[in-house]
Amino acid sequence: MSPGGDQSVSPGGDGGAVEKPAPEPAIVGQEPAIVGQEPAVVEPEAAVSEPGPVAAGSAGSGEAPANVASGSDEAASRAHVDPERFLVDLVNRTRIRGIVIGHGAGSREIETFVRSVTRQPGMDVFVLVATEAGASAYASSFAAREEFPQLDAATRRAVSVARRLQDPLKELVKIDPRQIGIGQYPHDVDQEKLAFHLDGVVGSAVNRVGVDVNTASPDLLRHVAGFSPDLAQKVADHRSENGSFSTLEDVRAVDGVDERVLSQAAGFLRIKDGTEPMDGTFIHPESYALVRKMAETVGISTAELLGNAEKIRAIRFEAFEQEAGRYTLADVRNELSRPGRDPRRKFAVPRFRDDVREISELENGMELEGIITNVTNFGAFVDVGVRQDGLVHISELSHRYVSDARQAARVGEVVKVKVIGVDTALKRISLSIKAALAAPKPRPKPRKKPADGRGQSQPRRPVSKEAAAPTRRKPRRDGRQPAAAPARPLSMEEKIRLLQEKFKGPDT
Repeated sequence: MSPGGDQSVSPGGDGGAVEKPAPEPAIVGQEPAIVGQEPAVVEPEAAVSEPGPVAAGSAGSGEAPANVASGSDEAASRAHVDPERFLVDLVNRTRIRGIVIGHGAGSREIETFVRSVTRQPGMDVFVLVATEAGASAYASSFAAREEFPQLDAATRRAVSVARRLQDPLKELVKIDPRQIGIGQYPHDVDQEKLAFHLDGVVGSAVNRVGVDVNTASPDLLRHVAGFSPDLAQKVADHRSENGSFSTLEDVRAVDGVDERVLSQAAGFLRIKDGTEPMDGTFIHPESYALVRKMAETVGISTAELLGNAEKIRAIRFEAFEQEAGRYTLADVRNELSRPGRDPRRKFAVPRFRDDVREISELENGMELEGIITNVTNFGAFVDVGVRQDGLVHISELSHRYVSDARQAARVGEVVKVKVIGVDTALKRISLSIKAALAAPKPRPKPRKKPADGRGQSQPRRPVSKEAAAPTRRKPRRDGRQPAAAPARPLSMEEKIRLLQEKFKGPDT
């Protein structure tokens, strides 16, 4: 799942990533457009140069643009609407910060048109193309019909794609993971086991990122540790009837939330801008008293301690090891330094080349930028903006040996690739990440360890044949002992030395 949360990143003028505040995306493309929190519906013909029917309005206010007529003459007047003027008016009226284009047929053409319009002076809008994987499954689901009963399936699909930019995790949990198309051959395995393990992976991701109990949907809350689908629905109903929760202790008022459930779930629930500042962090309520003692040692409150690097360095954490373990203190210190941090990576957008839109325009050796859409056992698929994903074989992922493609590639990662093969007839694109990377420098050969373990190895001194001869001889295969080598005759000096040692008397 792509990181997003309450922040987004859009491509800047130099192609780099520029941080922007929480966007209010619009969808323009094969499906109607959604603008802001209360969607305004715009048919796809409004974003293309060809004339066609245009419908605009706001589901929240019912306001219609000035250049769209109403009544019996509405259909006739739509054909004369200038799409560029309409898009400019829509952006100015609703203060759109981002426009998301569904990745489908004609998406590159629509992207080119929208980018040309948004480059006008005074329009601070970023444009990107997002995948629609699983959006159709959500649009026809019971949850979507219950959430948007007044909208049709096409508009609900556009809403799903728009919300993926605002918070992809919050939106993707509403879709069965098997419908997203990630992985290899999901229908060839036991579906019950697959659903069980996928649910565990989704739950692990949700608990790692954290959940805002005041904004999370029941589909997201049910993945929190300790919550069941029925309990998640009760929490959402209680929030709708009684308003937002001020503290985590207020969650106890929900029927079914007892001490055991809250103790298990509190570490993964967050409340932003609540009465208790620590409720917006991953610090467990059991450690609140410990943090208050730490704040007292430096003479400030807990609200002033959060994110205060100077005061955090002044705390003697080793003095609190008797009250909490070393690992708990390390987690508390990290959370105090970066309260409410989002562990997900920053959202990045690939920069597709404007001169490459079809497979026929690809050439061998061409370097492109794309986004990984799927990872399998034999490689990774990369979208380079030609409506057909290219394959990076596992042998082309890295200069080093890769035994598992998941070690070198992740879904949603923006990578640079080089085209190494194109088959237009079969619509096959062969890409290489390794060829787009600089070759690593050869490793120097390890030097042999010296014999004495110090400095340069000393040259070996020549040894005589007599000294090099083994003292023991291997037995012969026939079992007979080998004949002893003839003894070397001793010199007169050696004989005298042996006699002196033999008849030497005791020392006086």
